[in-house]
Amino acid sequence: MRKYFLVLAVLAILPLAAASAGEQPADLEQRVKAVEDALAKPPAQPLKLGIVSEEEVLDNLEEKQEIGADITLMEQKARDVLKAIQNECKNLEAEIELRAQGSEERAKKVKECDAKKEELASKYKTLSADIQQQAKKKLDDLRAKLRTTIARFAREQHYTLVIEKSALLYGEEGDSLTTNIIDLMNDEYWREKKQTAEETTKETTQETPAK
Repeated sequence: MRKYFLVLAVLAILPLAAASAGEQPADLEQRVKAVEDALAKPPAQPLKLGIVSEEEVLDNLEEKQEIGADITLMEQKARDVLKAIQNECKNLEAEIELRAQGSEERAKKVKECDAKKEELASKYKTLSADIQQQAKKKLDDLRAKLRTTIARFAREQHYTLVIEKSALLYGEEGDSLTTNIIDLMNDEYWREKKQTAEETTKETTQETPAK
């Protein structure tokens, strides 16, 4: 019965993963067949099921919070750049009002103002696209890191299968691993940051000439 449930669980979650990864139906059928064949064999050990909520993990990761802070800083810098260009536009508009209608100087300032407005629109588009691209890459990398961590944890703890919580509609109860993964990733993240800080301090000390 438990083996039957595991097959159904895998069949339920694989289409979701395949759709998000752009996988073809033929590839999905092969993966499903491989899972069915693997589960059809007598297990070397009792089947062990784990359940993880990826979104809950991500929402509680220190690394994601720092990514959010980085994106906010990027957005603030972008606003500062755009504001500077906007101020230039306003200054040009004020200068235009001081020039006589039909004068060569007024026409020149109007041309400069139009060019500055085009620069503003172009810069806004470029900065917005850059921020979105970097945010997506950072979050995609973090999600890939999460899945690698889940796989490593599952192997170390001898889990037969780990299922995404949102894809589990019904079945026998499995172990909730969400908190375990959150704690593991946060601990590893801060250890990495501490190690990086120590290495940076060591390099700086070595580069600083003795007096």
